[in-house]
Amino acid sequence: MATKLISAEGIGFRTFGFPVTINWFHFLLPALWLSGIDFANLRPGVSAAGIVAAHVGAIVIGVLGHELGHAFAARSIGAEAKIDLIVFGGLTTWSTGKPITAPQRLRVSLAGPIVGVMLGGLSWLIAQSIPGVRIEIQVFLDLLTQVAMIWGIFNLVPFPGFDGGHSLDAALEIFAPSRAARLGAVIKGVAAVLGVAAVWYYFSLFSALILLFFVFRGGSSPLQEYRKSFDTDHEAAINGAVQLARAGRLDDALERLDGTAGSPRSRDLQRSIDSLRATLLFWTRRWDELVGMPEGVVDDKTRGIALMRGGKLAQAEVVFRSAPSGGVRDALLAEALARQSVEIRQDDEIDEASADALVERARQLAGSDPEVAALLAEAAIDSPALSAANRVVALVIAGRLDDARVVAGDIGPDAAWFAETVRTAIEGGDLEPLLAQTRSPDVMGSAQVLLHQLGQYEPAITVGRRALDSGGDMSVIGFNLACSAVRLGDTETALTLIEALVADGLDVTRIIADDDLAPLRGTDAFADALAEPGPVGSGS
Repeated sequence: MATKLISAEGIGFRTFGFPVTINWFHFLLPALWLSGIDFANLRPGVSAAGIVAAHVGAIVIGVLGHELGHAFAARSIGAEAKIDLIVFGGLTTWSTGKPITAPQRLRVSLAGPIVGVMLGGLSWLIAQSIPGVRIEIQVFLDLLTQVAMIWGIFNLVPFPGFDGGHSLDAALEIFAPSRAARLGAVIKGVAAVLGVAAVWYYFSLFSALILLFFVFRGGSSPLQEYRKSFDTDHEAAINGAVQLARAGRLDDALERLDGTAGSPRSRDLQRSIDSLRATLLFWTRRWDELVGMPEGVVDDKTRGIALMRGGKLAQAEVVFRSAPSGGVRDALLAEALARQSVEIRQDDEIDEASADALVERARQLAGSDPEVAALLAEAAIDSPALSAANRVVALVIAGRLDDARVVAGDIGPDAAWFAETVRTAIEGGDLEPLLAQTRSPDVMGSAQVLLHQLGQYEPAITVGRRALDSGGDMSVIGFNLACSAVRLGDTETALTLIEALVADGLDVTRIIADDDLAPLRGTDAFADALAEPGPVGSGS
């Protein structure tokens, strides 16, 4: 992308492949330097324009050289870098699509001061080796030496937002990781207070205010960093738990979170811990612990499911009845009632409007609990509010295949094909004549899902592949193919599909949480298939 040379922001260009912007406010620094020069009494032959150019050039080159040190170091670790020369200094931002280690951050942070000091030293050597040059050139070389050397050395002081502060954080993370955040905040805080006081004492209040600008430009004061450091260990625990969960080690992930309960000072962090804990408890089916989670962390639907799965059906019924009425709530209530008795009690009939949701719940239970699934399907079949398509599904789940064919025939050719395909698959017949008929991917996808839910995995894969060939949605049909493949023990096919789904942007948590894919959890191949781009890093 081309860089606009002149804009409202400043002057833009590229050097060594890096985009550079010199903000208009950056020229305040040479302006302040020039304010002390008496241009009316310059030596004869000395150009005022030359003196101005020497100051502007020396300051811009001195700061730019420093920032190029960061940019080249960032490029060496595969990152892209951008340089901005801002008021009284510069800033290099960089990012990479892979995880950034503490040694890499240390290298990038130190590269700027090192290059700056080298540039200053080179300028000094040139000035010493060519005496008698024009005064403008001498001013340029002397000022470049000062700017590059002072800017490089001063940046090594461990102030927040300075290279010294970034380097300190990275070094502590390497050599004292358990205390890095808090110790770094203390050191940077003390350095900031002493530094500002010293500059005020030896120079001026204005100079101290400029230093304060640099100290706070990173957006976080030493005090804020110190407070945040109390939560750092718990953030690390959360990140570790997430990585363990991604690898399928759900119980280990919960154990990693055990030491964080109630201790963080940050409300947001506590909320994140509780949310992750609740999710892991649900995945690992630790129903009693999930029920005991605080109000507000677990909603009524999840709490009711936990009670129901834990065998506390009467309590689950109470929770579902207290939840807002709706399709999902009514379907869960129906299941709780169905599990309590062989038939749904007449005085507790489910609202007719929830019939479709009831069938959906029956579909979800068809493979794991076919008796309850059939009971729920039967309860929904006679509801006038039930859609025609779901009536066919309910009849299939209830085992009434002939009735399903009749109802489907009255609906239309797609429904008739759906019912006949499912019936043929259940009875072990040949699907090829049916698949040879042209049908929409959505109809074939619906048949694939129901066959999988009924435990007919091989036919589900056959129908699903034909649906994909017909232009079906990879995120839905491909995901269901992976689930059926795992159920048949074909992990290689499943992992190939999962890699493609992740590459297409499918939510990784959905993949981890699916029960069909549980046999893959904890394997290196599964973790590799779920791999995503790493975090973003920045430095100055």
